[in-house]
Amino acid sequence: MQIFDHAIPSDRSLHKLLHGLLQAVPLSLLLVIGFATRFTALMLYLSTHNWQGEQWEYEELAQNLLNGHGYVIARWNTQYYTFVPPLFSFVCAFLHLIGGNGALYQVLYFSYHIGLALGIIWLTYRLALTWFGRSVATLTALFVALEPGLVVYHSYKMDVMTLASFWLILGLALFQRLVETRELRTAMMLGVVLGLGLLTRLDLVMLFGLLGMWLIIQRRNVRSILKPIAATVVVSLIVISPWLVRNYLLLDQFVFISANSGEVLWFGNNANSVGTPIALDGRPVFEHAPASLQLAVQGATSELQVNAILREDAMRYIAEDPWRYARHVLAKFWYFWWFTPTYGMNYYTHIGQGWKVAYKFLHAGLLLLAMFGAWSAFHEARRESRHALLFILTPCILLAVIHGLTYVEGRHRIMAQPLLLILAAAGAWFLWTKLRPASHDRVLRPANAIPRE
Repeated sequence: MQIFDHAIPSDRSLHKLLHGLLQAVPLSLLLVIGFATRFTALMLYLSTHNWQGEQWEYEELAQNLLNGHGYVIARWNTQYYTFVPPLFSFVCAFLHLIGGNGALYQVLYFSYHIGLALGIIWLTYRLALTWFGRSVATLTALFVALEPGLVVYHSYKMDVMTLASFWLILGLALFQRLVETRELRTAMMLGVVLGLGLLTRLDLVMLFGLLGMWLIIQRRNVRSILKPIAATVVVSLIVISPWLVRNYLLLDQFVFISANSGEVLWFGNNANSVGTPIALDGRPVFEHAPASLQLAVQGATSELQVNAILREDAMRYIAEDPWRYARHVLAKFWYFWWFTPTYGMNYYTHIGQGWKVAYKFLHAGLLLLAMFGAWSAFHEARRESRHALLFILTPCILLAVIHGLTYVEGRHRIMAQPLLLILAAAGAWFLWTKLRPASHDRVLRPANAIPRE
């Protein structure tokens, strides 16, 4: 069963010309499409929002760094020194250092941001090319270039998710290469990416699940892969160690990247939460907390105290009814793949309700295509296709589990959306090969052939 093989066109001159053009420029054209959609969305947003991108706490952290206050932010009447992982704020601070706080900074930031987005398109194309062939790779890049959620997050949001998605997909690409070559150089590069990923978002710890999966697959020959796995882990620890030392010196105790695990757990596990930090009335879930809890948090003298208070309250809530917690975990796991009950309440008021409903229908179609793609890859005879299914689903499922246990928002799926779109493109190509009329000039590639650029 060789679903993803390519058709060889007939000898007609028009077919030969089109085939030559598609072989020569598809990726360049798709990158242009990806840039155009993101640049258009950016201009539309900026022109209606006083020429300012959608800013988050990272900008405040960057400004505090530049003003000599250090990596610190005021929150809940106390100072946070490890509020979020630092890398993205450092990037923003560096760009501010070059471009100031005016128009030049906006140009520099959005050039960097859209550049990352184009890198994501290129990486997903290369992964799909390796696993499924050129047709699926072209469809993948087209889907990533046009998918509305990615266009929004890759354009005007001055948020960490695009950088996190880039590390996720680059890490997967390096892991794919490591499995093929087992080179220590590749293992060390993967370790650098994993370390930088942890310094970007803590949930990228799920990339280490790929190493665990590899150990399981190679359980009869574990010794052959221990050296590259050890190199990857050691290098990643070296990358994050300066931040761990800094945290210990500031807080006088070990803190792994960020001291907000209790807060993250509480957001999705309290009596007023539907699994997100926003309640069904659109207000922050903390505003619905009992007055005693609010007073305790606001009276805390450090981020460690706040974290401990919220973790204790979340654990009490979980212990009261473990089955309720299990149901909530399953619901949040589903929300990761679909939409949360608070979808679109706070951050997309500038987008009409009709567009939001249309996006749900589009995402439903993409999920169905991804299911077809997963099914076809599972039944495909080629090793690359089955590897693709494992390599794609492992980080996606682990990410869904992490947010099922804590809290979930739509942006968490956006981080892994390019990987789902690889499966959606594979599913679309599978359906096309099954539904189109038989072609007399279609010749299958050898099963072990890998397309070249």
